[in-house]
Amino acid sequence: MVHCDRSLAPRTLCGRRRAGSPVNGTYLPGSAGEGILVQSDGREYAIPPDGLLIGRRADAGVPLDDAEVSRRHAEIRVREGTYFVADLGSSNGTLLNGQPVEGEAPLADGDVVQVGSATLTFRRRQPPRSPAYDAASMRPVAPPAPVVSPIADALDGRPPAPSPGAPSGPRLTIECVDLPPGASGPAAQVRLTGVLDVETVDAFKEQTEPLLQRGVVHFSLEMSGLEYLDSSGLAALVALRRQAKGGTISLQAPQPPVRGIIELTRLDRLFTMQ
Repeated sequence: MVHCDRSLAPRTLCGRRRAGSPVNGTYLPGSAGEGILVQSDGREYAIPPDGLLIGRRADAGVPLDDAEVSRRHAEIRVREGTYFVADLGSSNGTLLNGQPVEGEAPLADGDVVQVGSATLTFRRRQPPRSPAYDAASMRPVAPPAPVVSPIADALDGRPPAPSPGAPSGPRLTIECVDLPPGASGPAAQVRLTGVLDVETVDAFKEQTEPLLQRGVVHFSLEMSGLEYLDSSGLAALVALRRQAKGGTISLQAPQPPVRGIIELTRLDRLFTMQ
C-alpha cells in the first residue's frame, strides 16, 4: 500500500479527480486524453481513455439536469486514438450534427453532440510542440506569428478581431418576415446582421421561439450581413433545425468566413446553403 502524506504532497497526487469535475470553479482538460467536450456555456469536460458518461446521474462525467435526458443517456468512447459517441438506449435519442446516432458514430473535431436540450462540441486538443532550435547557435527559434482565422476563433469560442473603423451598434440585428407557406407548413425569413455568438444567441432564440410557437417549420435565414458565429451560434442553428420538426432550414448568402465555419463542422449537411 502506498501512503500519501497530505501535508506535503499536492492534492492532485493524493486523490483521483473524476474527469469533467470542476476544479476551483473551472473545467480543465485532463492529462488522460486530448479529446474534450465543450458545453455551450463554455464548460469543458475531459474524455478519459475509459470513456465519458453523459446522463442525468449525479456521478456522470457530464451530468445534465434535464427531464429529456436519461440517467445513462450517451457515452463518448475511445479506441486506438479515435473517439466515438454512442447512444445507450436513451428514451429521446442522441443527435450528432443533427442526425440520430444509431449504435455509435465516430467524432471529428468540431462535431456537435446534442443530448436533450444540451449541445456539446467535440474538440481535439493538439499536444504542445517542443521548441525548435537553430542548429548553429542552439538557441530557440521563435515560432511563427499565429494566423488569424475566424474559423479557428469560432471553434475555440474566441470573439472575432474587430475590423478597423467598424461602426459601433447592436452586435446582432434580427428581422423576421412571414413568407408564403410551404408545402408542409408556414414559412418565415429571418435576416441576421452582425454577430451570432454566446452573447447574442439568446436574442436569436427569443426571436425564433414565437415563430416556432405559431407553427413555422420552414426558415430562410438571410445571412449576407452576418459577419461571424461561434460554437454557441452553431448550436442555436442545430437546435432550430431540431425544433422545426419536418421542416427545413435554408441559409441564404452566408459570407465566406461563416460558410467556412459551417462546412468545417460538417453542419452543411443539415441545411440548404445558397
